[in-house]
Amino acid sequence: MPDADGEELKAVLESYARSRLLMEAVRLGVVERLSTDRAVPVRPLAAELGLDPEMLRRFLRALATLGVVELRPDLLTGDAAALTGAGGLLRRDHPRSLAPVADFCAEHGWPAWSTLGTALADGDRLSADSPDNPFAVFADDRVALDRFEAQMVRAAERYAGAIAAALDLPPGTSVLDVGGGSGPVAAALLAREPKLEVTVLDRPYAEPGLRRYLGARCPDGGWDFVAGDFFQAVPAGHDLHLLSRVLHDWGDRDADRILARCAAAARPGSRLAVFEKTLPAGGAADPGALADFALSDLNTWLMCGGRERSREELAALVGRHGYRVLDQLTIDPRHVLLVAEHPGRDA
Repeated sequence: MPDADGEELKAVLESYARSRLLMEAVRLGVVERLSTDRAVPVRPLAAELGLDPEMLRRFLRALATLGVVELRPDLLTGDAAALTGAGGLLRRDHPRSLAPVADFCAEHGWPAWSTLGTALADGDRLSADSPDNPFAVFADDRVALDRFEAQMVRAAERYAGAIAAALDLPPGTSVLDVGGGSGPVAAALLAREPKLEVTVLDRPYAEPGLRRYLGARCPDGGWDFVAGDFFQAVPAGHDLHLLSRVLHDWGDRDADRILARCAAAARPGSRLAVFEKTLPAGGAADPGALADFALSDLNTWLMCGGRERSREELAALVGRHGYRVLDQLTIDPRHVLLVAEHPGRDA
C-alpha cells in the first residue's frame, strides 16, 4: 500500500526538476516559438534553437506532463508541439507573462538557494554595505537590472491598485515613493487620483526604466524622479512616505537605517505607509499562507539578507523611530498596509 506521507515528501524533493523545466523552456526560447493556435514540428524547432531533436522531443514530453505543452498526435509518439493556455503564460508577449519570474528564479533564486547550508552555518547574511549585495551590482550590470525590474514590476502590479485604493489619497497630497523602482505603485496612485504629486526616490540606475514606465502610463505628468540612497538621506517636504516591499529586503539593522532617514525627513503630522507580506494578527494563518510567509522569509534572507515580518514586528520596527501606528489595513490575507504618523523632527 502506498505511503501517502512518503509520496508527498518525495514529490517535494523532486520538485526541483519541474521548476528547472519551466526555467529552461523560457531561457532556451522554446515557448516563444510555440503557439496555442497550431502544432510546431519538433525537428525544425530543434534546428532553429540549435538543440538535439530527440532530446527536445523528450524535453517537450516532460513539459507536457506539467500542462505547459501538448504533444501531437500523443504524448509518447508526438513529433509536434503546441502551447496550452497555461503554457502561454510563459511567453514574454503575454499580458500576464511569468517569463520574468522564470528568469529571476533561474539567475538569482536557484544560485541563492544552493547556498542554504552554508548560510545556516554562517548566520548573518548580506547587508546594505556588503559588496556582493545584489543591489550593489545593478549600476554595472544592465542585464541583471532589467531582469530584476521586470520581476519587481510584474509582482508590484498585482497589488498596486489595492494599495492606491486603501490609501485613497486626496488631491494635492505629496507622496514620496521610497525605493519605488520603475514606478508601478506610483502609476496606480496617479491612476486613482491624477492630482497627486508623486516623487519616486531610487538609485540613479532606476531612472531610465521609471521614465519609460511612467511616461507610457502617466503622460500627463504628476510624477518626478529623485536619484538618491535611502540609507543616506530621504528628501523632506512630503505628506506621505511610502515603502512598498522595501523593508523586507533588509535585516533589522538596515531597516532601522531606512526608517531613521524617513523619520528625519518627516514634518509634524506626515505619514508613513509600509506595504509588506505578513501574517494575520496574532499569527493565525491557513497553512498555505504560513508556508508562503516562511519560504519568502528564507528567500529574501538568502537573496539579500532580508526578512519577512509579522504585523507585530512591523509595528515595533516603525515605533522605534517615533511613528505612531494608526492602522494596519488588510490588502489581502497575506499582505498588510501599515499606516503611521510622525510628530515631526522637533517633537
